Parts: sequence; C-alpha cells; structure tokens
Amino acid sequence: MLVPGIAIRTLPSLLGALLWSGLVFQTALPSSAQTLPSRLEGKIVGVLDGDSLEILVDKKPVMVRLYAIDAPEWDQARGKDAKKALSRLAFGKQAVVEVKGLDNNERTLGKVTIGKVELNAEMLEQGWAWHFKRFDQDEKLAKLEAEARKGKRGLWADKKPEPPWDYRDRKKVVDAGKQSKPADDADATYWLNVSSNVRHNSSCEHYQKSRNGRACTKDEGNACRICGG
Repeated sequence: MLVPGIAIRTLPSLLGALLWSGLVFQTALPSSAQTLPSRLEGKIVGVLDGDSLEILVDKKPVMVRLYAIDAPEWDQARGKDAKKALSRLAFGKQAVVEVKGLDNNERTLGKVTIGKVELNAEMLEQGWAWHFKRFDQDEKLAKLEAEARKGKRGLWADKKPEPPWDYRDRKKVVDAGKQSKPADDADATYWLNVSSNVRHNSSCEHYQKSRNGRACTKDEGNACRICGG
C-alpha cells in the first residue's frame, strides 16, 4: 500500500549532511521534484544483510535500507550474524515503513515496524548495528547502542568490532584494482538481481548479494550504475 505525501525536497533531515562514506545515506536528489510515499506496507520477502530488506508492496519489490543504523557488511566479520538476526525478526512478516527518503542507490530509507517492534531500534538493542550519531541525534537510539556495548550483546562481544564504514573504506582500497577492470574482461562474471532486473559484475559490492538472484550473461538485465554491469 502506497500513501503519497513526502517530496524529497521537503525532508529536512536529509538535506543536511547525509553522506555516509559515499555509500549509504547520500541522498539521491533528482533534478526535478520527486514525490515519495510517506508510508509503505507490505510483506518482507528478502533480507540482504543486517540493515537491508526487500519488501513486496502492491506486488512490486521495494528495497529498504534501515534508517539511522549501520550493520556489518555481509562479507565482513559478524555480517552473517547480523543478517541472521534481522531475518529472524523480519523475514516473511508484514511490515510498515515510515519513509525518510532515498539513498544514492535509490533504495528507500525508512523506519521499519513489525507489530510493536521497530527493527531499526531492535537491531541496535540486540547489538547487531551501530547508530549513525553523526547524522542522527535520536537519543533513544544512542542509548540502545550504549547499553548493547555495555552488555557485550551481539557483535559487541568481540574485542574490537570494526565499524562498517571503516570496513568499506578499507575494502575500496584493496579492491581498487579489481574495480578498474572493464566489465567485459575475460575473467568477469555476472549476477542478476531478479527482483530489480539489475546486472552486477564480479567487481561490484552487490555481486551475489541479492537473495532473489542468479548468475547471468553480460547481456541480461540492466547494468548497475555503480559497476557498469
């Protein structure tokens, strides 16, 4: 169910400094006004990692990034644990999304609620995500992270967990050579996100990351805007 109401240009919380390491929460502002629904309702049909969901809304898949938190990347230490935690909470359930805007990958940013459980807060409380204090000043979320750290819950049981933004920056340096290769190199392979019909090559951060995906040829689907498909 789509409920019209929010235009990106009217989202003050997103017009400030929403630049999350060049990957998340970099608001995708179009040249012309784009109207977003203020609320989405649907069934969660996919969990990509500890802060990304796929929700079926009016029979169409919508990618949703949990607002104001950042969980370990799927290939990072504790990434699979975070994904499992979110899957237990969300997969197959009906959810309501309070839409906050779009990120630079055109995913919906939102606060996701299932019944009385707010997933953004719950992932912090269980210790599977960081609160983005630099871009969000919600004292409740900050307190939940602090309590999880103190109680050594989730990833905080580790001696020195690496923040995902640091991991992404480090990985970019390591993968710089791979990312510079042409997508049609002889050793390149391709992955198709069946839900979005977007093709990723093997150098892409989204390669083999979608739950509803498969190997494909370089001519299938639409090329990813990040890696060129």
